[in-house]
Amino acid sequence: MPHEHMNTHRSFVLLLALILVFLLSVTVLHAAELTNEMTPEYVKVPSVEAYFKPAKDMVPSQRFDGFEAPGRNIEVVLALIRSPFDGIAQNFTKDTLKTRGVDVLSRSEVTINGHRGVLVKALHPDAEVNWGKWILVLENGDATLVANGVFVSGDGSAAVELESMLKGVIAYGEKRVPMSPDVEAVNEEVGN
Repeated sequence: MPHEHMNTHRSFVLLLALILVFLLSVTVLHAAELTNEMTPEYVKVPSVEAYFKPAKDMVPSQRFDGFEAPGRNIEVVLALIRSPFDGIAQNFTKDTLKTRGVDVLSRSEVTINGHRGVLVKALHPDAEVNWGKWILVLENGDATLVANGVFVSGDGSAAVELESMLKGVIAYGEKRVPMSPDVEAVNEEVGN
Protein backbone atom coordinates (compact mmCIF):
# COMPACT_ATOMS: atom_id res chain seq x y z
CA MET A 1 0.00 0.00 0.00
CA PRO A 2 2.75 2.59 0.74
CA HIS A 3 4.20 1.88 -2.72
CA GLU A 4 0.87 2.81 -4.41
CA HIS A 5 0.69 6.03 -2.37
CA MET A 6 4.22 6.94 -3.48
CA ASN A 7 3.33 6.40 -7.18
CA THR A 8 0.19 8.53 -6.81
CA HIS A 9 2.22 11.28 -5.16
CA ARG A 10 4.86 11.17 -7.94
CA SER A 11 2.14 11.32 -10.60
CA PHE A 12 0.56 14.31 -8.88
CA VAL A 13 3.91 16.12 -8.61
CA LEU A 14 4.65 15.38 -12.27
CA LEU A 15 1.23 16.73 -13.30
CA LEU A 16 1.79 19.91 -11.28
CA ALA A 17 5.23 20.35 -12.86
CA LEU A 18 3.77 19.98 -16.38
CA ILE A 19 1.03 22.51 -15.62
CA LEU A 20 3.63 24.95 -14.26
CA VAL A 21 5.83 24.56 -17.36
CA PHE A 22 2.80 25.16 -19.61
CA LEU A 23 1.76 28.29 -17.70
CA LEU A 24 5.30 29.68 -17.77
CA SER A 25 5.63 29.06 -21.51
CA VAL A 26 2.32 30.83 -22.18
CA THR A 27 3.48 33.76 -20.03
CA VAL A 28 6.82 33.98 -21.85
CA LEU A 29 5.14 33.83 -25.27
CA HIS A 30 2.63 36.47 -24.24
CA ALA A 31 5.36 38.76 -22.87
CA ALA A 32 7.19 38.70 -26.22
CA GLU A 33 4.15 40.09 -28.09
CA LEU A 34 4.01 43.83 -27.47
CA THR A 35 1.37 46.34 -28.52
CA ASN A 36 2.22 50.03 -28.46
CA GLU A 37 -0.18 52.91 -29.03
CA MET A 38 0.75 56.34 -30.32
CA THR A 39 0.83 58.99 -27.61
CA PRO A 40 1.94 62.65 -27.79
CA GLU A 41 5.45 61.72 -26.52
CA TYR A 42 6.30 59.82 -29.70
CA VAL A 43 8.64 61.36 -32.28
CA LYS A 44 8.33 60.47 -35.96
CA VAL A 45 11.51 59.42 -37.77
CA PRO A 46 10.43 59.44 -41.44
CA SER A 47 13.73 58.03 -42.76
CA VAL A 48 13.07 54.74 -40.95
CA GLU A 49 9.26 54.76 -41.15
CA ALA A 50 8.83 54.56 -37.37
CA TYR A 51 7.93 56.48 -34.24
CA PHE A 52 9.94 56.34 -31.02
CA LYS A 53 9.30 57.59 -27.51
CA PRO A 54 12.76 58.97 -26.61
CA ALA A 55 14.41 57.83 -23.39
CA LYS A 56 15.23 60.37 -20.66
CA ASP A 57 17.29 63.36 -21.91
CA MET A 58 17.33 62.02 -25.49
CA VAL A 59 16.71 64.35 -28.42
CA PRO A 60 16.70 63.80 -32.19
CA SER A 61 20.29 63.82 -33.40
CA GLN A 62 21.59 66.43 -35.81
CA ARG A 63 24.49 64.10 -36.78
CA PHE A 64 22.68 60.85 -37.71
CA ASP A 65 19.22 59.26 -38.00
CA GLY A 66 18.29 58.60 -34.41
CA PHE A 67 18.49 60.08 -30.93
CA GLU A 68 21.21 61.08 -28.51
CA ALA A 69 21.77 62.25 -24.96
CA PRO A 70 25.31 63.67 -25.24
CA GLY A 71 25.72 64.38 -21.52
CA ARG A 72 24.92 60.73 -20.77
CA ASN A 73 26.90 59.07 -23.61
CA ILE A 74 23.76 57.42 -24.97
CA GLU A 75 22.77 57.09 -28.63
CA VAL A 76 20.17 55.25 -30.66
CA VAL A 77 21.31 55.02 -34.28
CA LEU A 78 18.54 54.06 -36.73
CA ALA A 79 18.61 52.56 -40.21
CA LEU A 80 15.97 51.20 -42.56
CA ILE A 81 17.38 48.47 -44.79
CA ARG A 82 15.39 47.72 -47.94
CA SER A 83 15.77 43.96 -47.55
CA PRO A 84 13.50 41.32 -46.00
CA PHE A 85 13.67 40.80 -42.25
CA ASP A 86 14.78 37.14 -42.34
CA GLY A 87 17.90 37.92 -44.35
CA ILE A 88 18.92 40.80 -42.10
CA ALA A 89 18.08 39.10 -38.77
CA GLN A 90 20.38 36.16 -39.55
CA ASN A 91 23.31 38.61 -39.39
CA PHE A 92 22.57 39.37 -35.74
CA THR A 93 23.54 36.06 -34.14
CA LYS A 94 26.11 35.36 -31.44
CA ASP A 95 28.58 33.87 -33.94
CA THR A 96 28.20 36.60 -36.57
CA LEU A 97 28.51 39.46 -34.09
CA LYS A 98 31.52 37.80 -32.41
CA THR A 99 33.44 38.26 -35.70
CA ARG A 100 32.86 42.03 -35.26
CA GLY A 101 34.16 42.03 -31.68
CA VAL A 102 30.68 42.10 -30.14
CA ASP A 103 29.87 39.70 -27.26
CA VAL A 104 26.19 38.75 -27.27
CA LEU A 105 24.65 38.45 -23.79
CA SER A 106 21.17 37.48 -25.01
CA ARG A 107 19.09 37.27 -28.16
CA SER A 108 15.31 37.11 -27.93
CA GLU A 109 12.49 37.14 -30.44
CA VAL A 110 9.80 39.79 -30.04
CA THR A 111 6.67 40.81 -31.89
CA ILE A 112 5.80 44.51 -31.73
CA ASN A 113 2.44 45.59 -33.14
CA GLY A 114 2.46 42.54 -35.40
CA HIS A 115 6.02 43.13 -36.67
CA ARG A 116 8.49 40.26 -36.08
CA GLY A 117 11.73 41.23 -34.44
CA VAL A 118 14.86 40.25 -32.58
CA LEU A 119 16.32 42.08 -29.57
CA VAL A 120 20.05 41.51 -29.06
CA LYS A 121 21.78 42.60 -25.85
CA ALA A 122 25.56 42.75 -26.23
CA LEU A 123 28.84 44.25 -25.07
CA HIS A 124 31.29 45.87 -27.47
CA PRO A 125 34.62 46.71 -25.86
CA ASP A 126 36.98 49.19 -27.46
CA ALA A 127 40.34 50.51 -26.29
CA GLU A 128 38.84 52.97 -23.82
CA VAL A 129 35.26 51.94 -22.97
CA ASN A 130 33.17 48.80 -22.71
CA TRP A 131 29.97 49.72 -24.58
CA GLY A 132 26.58 48.18 -24.01
CA LYS A 133 24.58 47.66 -27.21
CA TRP A 134 20.89 46.89 -27.28
CA ILE A 135 20.05 46.18 -30.92
CA LEU A 136 16.51 45.82 -32.24
CA VAL A 137 16.04 44.28 -35.69
CA LEU A 138 12.38 44.68 -36.71
CA GLU A 139 10.34 43.73 -39.75
CA ASN A 140 8.85 46.91 -41.24
CA GLY A 141 6.79 46.14 -44.32
CA ASP A 142 9.13 44.86 -47.00
CA ALA A 143 12.11 46.46 -45.24
CA THR A 144 13.93 45.97 -41.93
CA LEU A 145 14.39 48.55 -39.19
CA VAL A 146 17.66 48.33 -37.24
CA ALA A 147 17.88 50.37 -34.03
CA ASN A 148 21.27 50.30 -32.29
CA GLY A 149 21.11 51.64 -28.74
CA VAL A 150 24.60 52.36 -27.38
CA PHE A 151 25.57 53.26 -23.81
CA VAL A 152 28.48 52.92 -21.41
CA SER A 153 28.36 49.38 -20.01
CA GLY A 154 27.42 49.36 -16.35
CA ASP A 155 24.94 52.24 -16.67
CA GLY A 156 21.92 50.26 -15.47
CA SER A 157 19.44 53.09 -15.90
CA ALA A 158 20.51 53.65 -19.52
CA ALA A 159 20.14 49.92 -20.23
CA VAL A 160 16.59 49.86 -18.86
CA GLU A 161 15.60 53.10 -20.61
CA LEU A 162 16.99 52.02 -23.98
CA GLU A 163 15.29 48.62 -23.82
CA SER A 164 11.98 50.35 -23.09
CA MET A 165 12.55 52.83 -25.94
CA LEU A 166 13.39 50.10 -28.45
CA LYS A 167 10.48 47.88 -27.43
CA GLY A 168 8.19 50.93 -27.55
CA VAL A 169 8.77 51.50 -31.27
CA ILE A 170 5.83 51.94 -33.60
CA ALA A 171 6.88 50.94 -37.11
CA TYR A 172 4.44 52.00 -39.81
CA GLY A 173 5.69 50.37 -43.01
CA GLU A 174 2.48 49.07 -44.67
CA LYS A 175 0.46 49.07 -41.44
CA ARG A 176 -1.88 51.49 -39.69
CA VAL A 177 -0.37 53.11 -36.60
CA PRO A 178 -2.30 52.24 -33.41
CA MET A 179 -3.20 55.43 -31.55
CA SER A 180 -4.37 56.10 -28.03
CA PRO A 181 -7.87 57.67 -27.81
CA ASP A 182 -6.46 61.13 -26.95
CA VAL A 183 -4.24 61.14 -30.06
CA GLU A 184 -7.16 59.91 -32.24
CA ALA A 185 -9.24 62.86 -30.97
CA VAL A 186 -6.47 65.38 -31.82
CA ASN A 187 -6.07 63.89 -35.31
CA GLU A 188 -9.81 64.16 -35.94
CA GLU A 189 -9.77 67.82 -34.84
CA VAL A 190 -7.00 68.75 -37.31
CA GLY A 191 -8.41 66.60 -40.11
CA ASN A 192 -5.78 63.83 -40.29
